[in-house]
Amino acid sequence: MTTNDAIHSDCEHFWMIESPNGPTSTGTCRHCGAKSEFRNSIAGSGWDRESPQAKRARQLAKAAKAAKAARA
Repeated sequence: MTTNDAIHSDCEHFWMIESPNGPTSTGTCRHCGAKSEFRNSIAGSGWDRESPQAKRARQLAKAAKAAKAARA
């Protein structure tokens, strides 16, 4: 909870969220002016296309390839 949220905690926020331009966008409450940050995608899609499992598998494959090259 941000300081701005604490001041306006009794507000039923009506968020106006900026157009996506990166992984997050800023939203401003139409009623009270509070600001908050919103993610533009969920993990594994959108701006963050590589899932944690795929990233880990890629890292392991890279490490295995390096280990094999070191043995040769």
